[in-house]
Amino acid sequence: MTSNQIVSFVARYYKENGGLLANVYKHSRPTVDAGSEYVVVNSLDIPNKLLQELIVNVNLHVNDINSTVPNTARLEELESNAYNVLDKVHSGEIDLYIQTSKTFRENSLNEHYVNIRLLVKILKNS
Repeated sequence: MTSNQIVSFVARYYKENGGLLANVYKHSRPTVDAGSEYVVVNSLDIPNKLLQELIVNVNLHVNDINSTVPNTARLEELESNAYNVLDKVHSGEIDLYIQTSKTFRENSLNEHYVNIRLLVKILKNS
């Protein structure tokens, strides 16, 4: 599997298995309004190489309550949900393991996001 295929798998898996956010984007945030809450799934680009392991970022974005105050309750709810959906997934082709999570401020957008770093192990390469 390539990095693009893995990012697509993680995005689809999050959406189809109980992820709370409906707006899921691959690789980057859209340039148009993405809404007040959305997910961006990306990885370091390793195009067209068959991989055995890859780090994938799942970024859960939430608008701030005001220009300086994060919506910590919602960020914590989304982080907990993502842990339940994405940690220790065994699909037959791919295993997912959460390595870390950390909250960051996105100054230019008046939002914060939780970055969940996944270790993806590829079991079957096609």
